[in-house]
Amino acid sequence: FCMDRYFTMEPRTKGTVPKVSSAFQSYLAVRRRFDERSIPHLNIQEIAKMLKGLGNALLEELGEEVLLPNRKQPFPNELYTQLTHWIPEGTRLGRFAYYSKTRFGRTWKGILKVLDFSGFRKAEWTLSAGTKRKGHRFKGLKLRNLAFRFNGDSEVPTRTPTLQQLRSMKINVSLIFLYPGPSKSDPDGTVFGTKAIPFLYTGEDSAAAAIRDMVIDALEDGLEGEKFLDRALFADDSGMPLEAGHMDDALHDALQALRVPPELARKYSWHSVRIRLACKLRAAHKDDHTIQACVRWRSSKALDIYARFEPRFYWSLLMDTVVHDATSVEISTLPEIDEERRLRALQ
Repeated sequence: FCMDRYFTMEPRTKGTVPKVSSAFQSYLAVRRRFDERSIPHLNIQEIAKMLKGLGNALLEELGEEVLLPNRKQPFPNELYTQLTHWIPEGTRLGRFAYYSKTRFGRTWKGILKVLDFSGFRKAEWTLSAGTKRKGHRFKGLKLRNLAFRFNGDSEVPTRTPTLQQLRSMKINVSLIFLYPGPSKSDPDGTVFGTKAIPFLYTGEDSAAAAIRDMVIDALEDGLEGEKFLDRALFADDSGMPLEAGHMDDALHDALQALRVPPELARKYSWHSVRIRLACKLRAAHKDDHTIQACVRWRSSKALDIYARFEPRFYWSLLMDTVVHDATSVEISTLPEIDEERRLRALQ
């Protein structure tokens, strides 16, 4: 079905070919009907792997510009700064109203600050429509993915900080560790890329301060124990995980509020922050394996490097990107980061 569907599809853009993932989405629509009628279906993981193989073969034969003509672009420094600090107060961002001093305002800033040094995929920090529809448990980033070291390298990290500890963080001493979950890009279920990402508290405009503020919000809600640990890292005013569709709408409205031309705004998505990190690492003259390690792409060489990252060294590596702009390198010079191309590029 998938093969027949793919080779009979019409491309959206003249002169290109359809994405293999579009045929897979057609199969998923049929599969949902099977589920409704309790009809047994094939192993979806195996089908996904076979279609990825087809996609890789087509990319090898036809080239990226034919199969992927509308790749997303990284946020340049100016636009990233505007998204973080210059959105007008009271602007509607999808279902949210943006005010910098409100919970959503702090969360919005936290998302951009954290993603700028971690490159998390949207699927890792938002609730998908499918997960919500099926009533499945949110498996994205939660407060249990955090650990705190307040007083130096000799201190044992804690996962349950107090308000007093959070409000007395020490500049250039206190560290927050964010542990990624297993990558969704791994087709065989092997866990990789789960080493902690360190965030050094360097002041009130740091990513560590943004994370701290979101944790304080959770503690001030009276959460403790498992309820605290189970709170989504990026939550709405009611404490529920942010939904992927809502955040897509919010980013669209933010770009519109900043008067980004529509033809340019179409080139950006939440994936642009991930691309931005990779571009800045390349601009800082980091080698491919180091870039792969920092954005958690699966590669034996990257894992060898990643496993040796000591927190202070890892942080200094990330700080090397601060002075660079994502537009200073061509995306084509990067190791592959789009999930459709990852396996082929890292073979």
